[in-house]
Amino acid sequence: MKNNIKVIIFDLGGVLVPEKRDLMDNHISRFLKIKEGDLKRFSKNLNNELTKGEIDLSQFYSGILKKINNKEISPSKLVQKHIALYKKYCIKRDASVLRLIRRLKKRYLVVCLVNTELEIAKINKENGLYNIFLKSFISTEMKMMKPSLNIYKMVLRRLRIKSEKAVFIDDKEKNVNSARKLGINSILYKNFRQLKKDLKTFGLSI
Repeated sequence: MKNNIKVIIFDLGGVLVPEKRDLMDNHISRFLKIKEGDLKRFSKNLNNELTKGEIDLSQFYSGILKKINNKEISPSKLVQKHIALYKKYCIKRDASVLRLIRRLKKRYLVVCLVNTELEIAKINKENGLYNIFLKSFISTEMKMMKPSLNIYKMVLRRLRIKSEKAVFIDDKEKNVNSARKLGINSILYKNFRQLKKDLKTFGLSI
């Protein structure tokens, strides 16, 4: 297959760094003394606002506390716990994926596209996570999120690249399916070996 790829777009959580949101939710729900399913239900309508940067974590948890009628715990306490859990479970970088990214950067424009929260984006900027990439596209700054088609369109416009010249890598099927709708070559990440194999099917030199 002739290599026509110019840009590689990486998701982070579940690819380069651990995706532990379910584990974090488990801790938070136990801290609030509610069922994990209830936490997910109460946070459902707030998650989009949080990921698009329309609210911060304090407002997010204020909304949840209001829904469960808990006046004993402060939103700031939950924010502290959320950040502590993130730092405990989600900071470590996959060494194999990191080495691959560094190799790819020698031949391609390698960027990242992430759904995140305002506070978590700040932490990752401070710890240099985004500096690994030549450019970072962050949901809270773009005011939109995956899997919206608009966020992929904006990334392509900003990179001045046609969809067929890009490869998108994400661990969530809904995000991959949206990218494919726009003609972006997409890989559903499962493990490192599978990622290398799939990159080669697009003719990439790795």
